Amino acid sequence: MTARKLIIVLALILFPAACLPGLGGGIETREISFQVDERANDGYAIELDIVFVFDEALAKTLEAYSARSWFRQKQVLIASHAGALSVRQRQAPPNSFMKTVKVSGRERDAVACLLFANYIARGEHRLRLGGLQKVQILLGPRAVSLATQE
Repeated sequence: MTARKLIIVLALILFPAACLPGLGGGIETREISFQVDERANDGYAIELDIVFVFDEALAKTLEAYSARSWFRQKQVLIASHAGALSVRQRQAPPNSFMKTVKVSGRERDAVACLLFANYIARGEHRLRLGGLQKVQILLGPRAVSLATQE
């Protein structure tokens, strides 16, 4: 065995698989479903962003953002952190059934999954997802929350 091969084998043994993209690291979430209250957001559709973050320092920064801050700055954030973010955008009309979001591909390697809900009412309207395989989000009259979890 060459010295280079030995170094590679040792690196694979000494570093946990969770540190290697696609080999056990990343978020556990595979499905995100939504339940939208008939009185949600005073009868207006709610703009939703599901943000997959691939950098832990950036994830910590974004966790401090309210939904209002996220939506005001998202174009700049996406442009300045190309490759470190992936964003799925949705609209949630009141009293609606929304298609379940399947988390796949590179999104599974994210270090964090954040949901921002653009309500009219003031509030954080932000959730950190990622630790549960199936997540159901409740979009209530004035706030977003986890409805159930598995």
